[in-house]
Amino acid sequence: MLDKRVTILSIIVIILISMLVILCFGSNFSSIFKQETDLTITSNSTLNNGDNFTVKLTDSDGELIANKTICISLTDDEGNVNNLNVTTNEKGIASFGINANSGNYSAKCVFLGDDNYDSSNVTHKVSIVNRVVSLDSSSDGQSQTYSYGSTGSYSGSSSYSNGPWRTWINGGYEYMSEKEYSERFPVLYHLRTDGQGQYDKIED
Repeated sequence: MLDKRVTILSIIVIILISMLVILCFGSNFSSIFKQETDLTITSNSTLNNGDNFTVKLTDSDGELIANKTICISLTDDEGNVNNLNVTTNEKGIASFGINANSGNYSAKCVFLGDDNYDSSNVTHKVSIVNRVVSLDSSSDGQSQTYSYGSTGSYSGSSSYSNGPWRTWINGGYEYMSEKEYSERFPVLYHLRTDGQGQYDKIED
């Protein structure tokens, strides 16, 4: 009889302790069993327009976490904010192509957490610049410079032949087929020639 009373009393004590823990921790009680996470910005501190901004999400063991939403905000020096949500791929990477005015930005990335993972965040300073390339066809030697960015402006000579496609990048020419050129530099390709005849020739 005594053993039965002791057992009942023990159960009551356990229930009371459990209730006390829940009252003390509230909604944070479940976080005790969540795994910690870490966000790391893996792209460079200086990015050209068109480059990818990338951030990686891992757990406390360094394992990559896929299919999670990362909230990213870019804030310029004047306090203007651009917000977007990006989902991590199978390698735990969330990325997007930079398309913003040149300048200095504060990039804040936040993972809000879920039932299995704790939240995490990281803030990083990023400088965005416009990519400038010089283009010409190898047969006529004429060229144009193009500032690839949100302004979309170009200047210089713009007479072209049907010769090989080449692009002046980082102090040297890089040759490629028209197909490769159109895939890698779609904006510039659209300026040089358009299948609908809108830009068959760019006038000076």
